[in-house]
Amino acid sequence: TNLVLSDTLPQGVSYVSCGGGDTCGQADGVVTWDLALLEAGKSQDFSLVVSAGAELYPGSEVYNEDYQADSAETDPVSGERILVIIGEYRRHAPILRSYLPPV
Repeated sequence: TNLVLSDTLPQGVSYVSCGGGDTCGQADGVVTWDLALLEAGKSQDFSLVVSAGAELYPGSEVYNEDYQADSAETDPVSGERILVIIGEYRRHAPILRSYLPPV
């Protein structure tokens, strides 16, 4: 219960939108999703869309390193470092996809 995901945006990207959970939003470069209830064995999709800054060129590497999941029943769990390579058209890139809590 009371699942909270948070993701600090990597340098060089800016927030466009987020989805999933009961609520999601961004403040001061940190995106947060809240979900009141996620039953054991179930999953929930969460999305985050960012835009690459002008200083990032095709082939640039962006690392998403500061994100975590927390709930009333668990200690906070941080994710592994995710590499996103900026494409030719600098399209929006997914940063965090989904979270499946431990059973």
